Amino acid sequence: FFSVADQTWNPTPLIFDQELVLSAWMVISICAGIYLLGLFRTDHDTPTESIGVLRMVSAMSFFGLAAYLAVGLLSPQKPGGQLWQNIHAFLPPKFEGSGVNEDLGPVLEHDGLEYALDIRKALEVAVAQKKPLFIDFTGVNCINCRKMERGTLANRAIHERLKKFVRVQAFLDTIPEVTDRVFVNEVVEINQALAQEWYGDVSMPSYAVVAPSPEALKDARLIQSRVAGLTDVAKFAEFLDSGFNKAAKIQARGKMLSQIAK
Repeated sequence: FFSVADQTWNPTPLIFDQELVLSAWMVISICAGIYLLGLFRTDHDTPTESIGVLRMVSAMSFFGLAAYLAVGLLSPQKPGGQLWQNIHAFLPPKFEGSGVNEDLGPVLEHDGLEYALDIRKALEVAVAQKKPLFIDFTGVNCINCRKMERGTLANRAIHERLKKFVRVQAFLDTIPEVTDRVFVNEVVEINQALAQEWYGDVSMPSYAVVAPSPEALKDARLIQSRVAGLTDVAKFAEFLDSGFNKAAKIQARGKMLSQIAK
């Protein structure tokens, strides 16, 4: 609760950052293990001379969880299993690689790929470079969005496909790492209106591929493919390939009409 408020009110967490919350979970796990072993008790507990097998196993499980969290906190190489992906999704997000691109404006970086934060700038670049626009409707406090970023979108096959797009993360709650609140409120309002028009709600995560046209944000017919919710690698690859191929056909058709007109 407190970390969500911290993320919403500030561009970066002031108090409840990822390290503090992870440390708190470790301490709670250790205390739970010690308590289950009977090394301390509260006033209303009944004294006991022994503990059962189930209680011992539960205590060891809490100690094991604390050790696993310590690896995630202290090791430069984070765990790669599904358990860590779920733990990381529930932690306050840490956005790395933020900065300003000369053409895209404010950007975030994920796995070496830049994502614009201003959908208008991203569309201008997409039109200029004649590349389809990949839109990731996401949120700072969206757990499933973090799962997708560390899971499906980080997959090598998906990563290679995303290189062919101009990429933008359209945040629907607030924009991290940006201190200009006027800009944040303006862009979030645009993103929410698009999500409402295209999907009927502002559920996250949602993804769309649109053709590189100046009218792309005004004409929903220029959406080439879209998918919503947690999506596996195979389905997401199909979504990207479908959108890219349809956008390429539109560009080819436009070139042919242009040549005919000349």
